[in-house]
Amino acid sequence: SLQPIRRPSRQPSRQPNMKPTMQPTLQPTGRPTSSKPSSIPTSTPTKFQESNVPTNKNQLSGPKIQPSSSPTYNLNYQQSPSFKTYNELKQSVRNISNSYTYSSYAYKSLSVEGSCTGWTSFLNDKLNTPFDSFLFSQLNVTFQAYNFKTLTSQVLNTYCSSQYAVQKIVSSLQRGITQDVNCNGNSWRVFSCSGKAVLCINCKRSCSSSILCPGNSFSFGSCVSGCEGRSTVSTILTAMYSINKYYPAIISKDVAANQTYITVSAVLSQPGTLSCAGFISPYIPLATEEISSYGFSSIIVAAYQMVSVRIIGLVPSTTYNVYCTTSDFMSHSMSIEDALTTKMTVATLCCKSVIVPIKVSSIIQSSASTISSSSSAPVPQFYFGLNYRPQFDTVITFTIRRIVCPGFGIQNGAIDVRIYPSTFTFKPNSFGVLSGFFVQGTTVGCYSLHAYTKSSSEFIGSANVTFTIQNIKALVAPPNLLKAEFSSDGIYLFVLFDAPTNGGTIGFKNLTLNSNNFN
Repeated sequence: SLQPIRRPSRQPSRQPNMKPTMQPTLQPTGRPTSSKPSSIPTSTPTKFQESNVPTNKNQLSGPKIQPSSSPTYNLNYQQSPSFKTYNELKQSVRNISNSYTYSSYAYKSLSVEGSCTGWTSFLNDKLNTPFDSFLFSQLNVTFQAYNFKTLTSQVLNTYCSSQYAVQKIVSSLQRGITQDVNCNGNSWRVFSCSGKAVLCINCKRSCSSSILCPGNSFSFGSCVSGCEGRSTVSTILTAMYSINKYYPAIISKDVAANQTYITVSAVLSQPGTLSCAGFISPYIPLATEEISSYGFSSIIVAAYQMVSVRIIGLVPSTTYNVYCTTSDFMSHSMSIEDALTTKMTVATLCCKSVIVPIKVSSIIQSSASTISSSSSAPVPQFYFGLNYRPQFDTVITFTIRRIVCPGFGIQNGAIDVRIYPSTFTFKPNSFGVLSGFFVQGTTVGCYSLHAYTKSSSEFIGSANVTFTIQNIKALVAPPNLLKAEFSSDGIYLFVLFDAPTNGGTIGFKNLTLNSNNFN
């Protein structure tokens, strides 16, 4: 019939219906309905899921289904408040005078500042000073840590100002020996791990990473490895020192000036050496070695005894800054800072001038044949010099004129007197400021030598010397002996007369000394 029956038949019909059923069968067919797959897909493939916000390069679009083998950290320490605080504390301790500082900062697994090598350098170069005048007087410690896992903080701000305790701690760090010191309510421990000194406060004496890893204890200088980067840790250790002044102190001082020298008089607190030097203003010495090297020194053997130092070779009419330094007999020297406080400003007396240390009162008349040739010139009779070392090229010229003198009456007419040489140039780098010349003349009489300068850079006072030219036939008085002295090695005897002589050795003979000479 054309109407379906109320219940399905027990067995399917041999021929399928022309129309599919509205509901699928409870069991799938054992074979595909078609012997061949279709040549084209049944529909368009689905697209990947798009996000509303585009991702940056190398940025993950989202969390992964599986975790990574180790956790990742954010190492952007520059934005950490602890790093800002660390820099502020570090800057504040740098302003402490007479101190050395070691500092370190670790952010999780990243060591930003401080290292095992830096700690070793701090111990060897800063704490291990070669001078016994250095005395460490106080240790300041700042320790701050934050653990990202436990969300806990550790803070320690303390110091040790006991001179005895500080010396024991520093000495132990210098030598790398074990030491426990109680100071200011804290236990300061020094011990060695892998041959390197460690300073730890209120901690166990252990080289274990559980003790010495950053953030696990208040420690400095630990060089352990394998530490977990779970904390941010900043440490600052400041060693303050004072300087023992073993050198003599200058109790009082005074200064007096002459043309070419300055005399410093001082009283020292103990035996030692006083060195003083004059520097043309505004120069300032950079080290005490400049004062002792370029200056002059005197030794004092008793405390509170007056000592004087004469600074010679100075320029007249010149302002000098005088600085002094002292030292004891154990090589303890004054610091440059203390030496600069000894400054005394003084001006040498007037004036820059030409000096004639060796004066000749008379010379013998020359013949016309002798004076015509300067090649036969004798040894100079006159010597002169400057009472300072010039700072500019300085030209000195000598002139001669006839003067009236007793025994010669009034003299007129031309004169025939010459100076060889008559002009001299002194330079700033000249080895010496002493020179000589001689005078020859056929005209008997009294004369005056006058020296003047052509330098326009500095004023120099003139010099005048008078002498006579005596007749070659007249009886000449023998020269007078001015001085006789032995050379420094005792081999030679130097004799100085007040006039030229060619008989300086007449009458000398070798002497044989024996015991009878001293009876």
